[in-house]
Amino acid sequence: MLRYLENPLQGYELSVSADDALKVDQAFAGLIKSGDSIAALGIARQLLARDDQLLPAIVLEQQVSFLAGDYRSIVDRLSPELTEDSTYGAALLLLARSQDLLGAELDAFDLYERLPESATAKARANALRPRVVELLVERLERLLAEGSAEPARVIVERLQLTAPESIVALQAARDFAAITLDVSAELEARRSLSAKRTESPADLRRLAELEVEIGDPTQGVDILQQLVDRSPDDFVLREALDSAKFSWRLNMLPPEVVEVAKSDAITRADFATLLYWVIPGARSGNAQSAQIATDVPLDHPQRREVLRVLNLRLMSMADAALRSFEPDRRITIIRSLDVLLRVPALQGLPLACGRKYEDRLRHRADTTCATAARCEIVADIEACSIDGPVSGPVAREMVRRTLNLLGGSRP
Repeated sequence: MLRYLENPLQGYELSVSADDALKVDQAFAGLIKSGDSIAALGIARQLLARDDQLLPAIVLEQQVSFLAGDYRSIVDRLSPELTEDSTYGAALLLLARSQDLLGAELDAFDLYERLPESATAKARANALRPRVVELLVERLERLLAEGSAEPARVIVERLQLTAPESIVALQAARDFAAITLDVSAELEARRSLSAKRTESPADLRRLAELEVEIGDPTQGVDILQQLVDRSPDDFVLREALDSAKFSWRLNMLPPEVVEVAKSDAITRADFATLLYWVIPGARSGNAQSAQIATDVPLDHPQRREVLRVLNLRLMSMADAALRSFEPDRRITIIRSLDVLLRVPALQGLPLACGRKYEDRLRHRADTTCATAARCEIVADIEACSIDGPVSGPVAREMVRRTLNLLGGSRP
């Protein structure tokens, strides 16, 4: 226990008179060498009677309490006296050990960590570290379950400082990033975890998805290919691999196309751009008409793509009477599916799943959705039952599935 008691003058940055310093030194020496608590307490109280803010005297007084086992009084007395940036070693070590003995392991650990030059503090901090990590993980799980994002972020950062690059800290960073939709942080954490241990197939698949979306698409495809090689009959994995390959090929297209494929919500002109670059024959096929959209001027950045898909009848005017395309209007799920369901017939490959769909210009939304699900352009009816704006990734996946109906997902 004595190793947690240091000379009260140790680390104290303010000046103390020579006479007072001598009294503290002698009282502390008697306390340590012969256990003379009475003399030490007397000196402490004598000094405090003249200056009740003299910290070395307060520490000397509380060291007597420490040897008497009165740890609570030490916490109550010293905590208000020490600021967050205090470097007063004798006081910090005494407070840390008192918190430790009272079971406040997180608070004690933080105090020990503020004493990097103390061998005693360093040894105890290392001994506490596994328990501290365990407590932080428990607290993080509780906060995530409650949806308390900011307090959880503090715990994640604390874990990273407490056990940097450890499996536990990386898992915490991964889980927090996933819940808060921070895909960049999730990718970084998953990469680090994959480098340190053998990941489960589910974790590897998620890593591959993130690589394809925002990281290294080639790496993502390689990971999925390895998973498919291990489980060749897994339809879900094969679909994921096909989707990853399609995304990888899209990344080879001009930057404006890549940007559309990653956008949070795309316009009608964006969708036309995607079709222009990925539908077979869109850039080289013979146009069936020569329409001009009055609201797509010569300097519109997507004019070429819009006019091309219009004249190939892949898309139609938003208002035929006004000959307007409305290029900047957000396209919805139903309207994009309506376009994609007509692509096979326009390619000369009408499908049984979409039979007669092309015969009418307009369909009810539920008809469009049901036909798209039957043709597997969407995974199921739920995917389009609530109509709304289409994101680039969703549009990309629907286009990929449409191309598979034509015999292959090749941009």
